[in-house]
Amino acid sequence: MNTSLQFKSPEEIQSSLSMRMRALRLDQGLSQDELADKASISRRAVRSLESGAHSSVNSLIRALHALGAADSVEAIAPRAAVSPIQVFRGQTNRMRVSRPRKRNGA
Repeated sequence: MNTSLQFKSPEEIQSSLSMRMRALRLDQGLSQDELADKASISRRAVRSLESGAHSSVNSLIRALHALGAADSVEAIAPRAAVSPIQVFRGQTNRMRVSRPRKRNGA
């Protein structure tokens, strides 16, 4: 099941993530209550994560940390690569996007 997430809908990605979270928990022999205690989140938050219901990023990170899978966050949101040209020029990573201003009457 190594298909690209690029072509999946947000709902499909959420469902896949939910199944993986449940599998991680079960592989470690933990009940939902045990994971909730270990992650310092509610059992309801664990159920939400595993069912694909709306849950917070905080709950996700806490659960991944408790399951020893906190490194997975790097795969979800990899760091932006620094361009060698930017390093050479002494430029830093951009903090925001700027757009050209609209002229009045244009």
